[in-house]
Amino acid sequence: IGDILVLEKEPEAGRHASGRNACLLRQAVESEESAKLIQETRRALENPPADWPNREVYRAEGSIMLGEHQHLKALRKVLFRVGGKAELFRRAELNLDFFPHWREILAKADFEALLFSPEDGVVDVAGYLQNLIAGAEDHGVEFRFACETTNLRPENQGWRVFAGGGEFSGRCLINATGAWADRLATISGFKPRNLQPMRRHLFASKKSSWHPPAGTYLWDLRHECYFRRFGENLLLCAGDETPHSASNPSVDPSVETELLKKLRQ
Repeated sequence: IGDILVLEKEPEAGRHASGRNACLLRQAVESEESAKLIQETRRALENPPADWPNREVYRAEGSIMLGEHQHLKALRKVLFRVGGKAELFRRAELNLDFFPHWREILAKADFEALLFSPEDGVVDVAGYLQNLIAGAEDHGVEFRFACETTNLRPENQGWRVFAGGGEFSGRCLINATGAWADRLATISGFKPRNLQPMRRHLFASKKSSWHPPAGTYLWDLRHECYFRRFGENLLLCAGDETPHSASNPSVDPSVETELLKKLRQ
């Protein structure tokens, strides 16, 4: 396929959305096309290539999703169509002994139904990224870190890229700059696609005496918040999603108040 060069503006991979996320694999989604891709991802994580240096990158101990019965029923229908597994329980029919680690939480929670997806879980994102980089390098891909692209332009049958104080040329160019994609296009004289970067907050609790299983998470769709185990703490999210400039995101202190409100509900 030819030589491949990756120009990364940060000193390491995964400094932004690729590495700073809740690391959840959730199979029950509205879009069947997305659900197919998630199934492919799950199978790859559970059966990694023999040459991956980090083979234990996925812990599947199931997810608990709370919400309206009809909504969860529709999610399960999509999941079944792509070969996934899930069990649906109405609140009134739920045997809390089936979820011993979550019994106290579920007994107090406000929900109409519960969807349990046993093959959902938590990904070791750092280990996964290391696998991808190592595998790419084994196949001849070159990475240059701390090499920010400042301009690019078409040239003959390919492209010329100005990055990290140097110039590079190639037949094919992929603008994979995420939140910075429109900015790079604009400074290079191309029409932007009107992509809007978004910000979401994650919170780590103080050391907790209550620990759910390490590969399980709870996602409340009615109140749109989720949390999982995070070492000896909990990792929590209020499900917020607000526009933000393409930069290291600032923290909005009001989101913590919103998270606590949702958790109480």
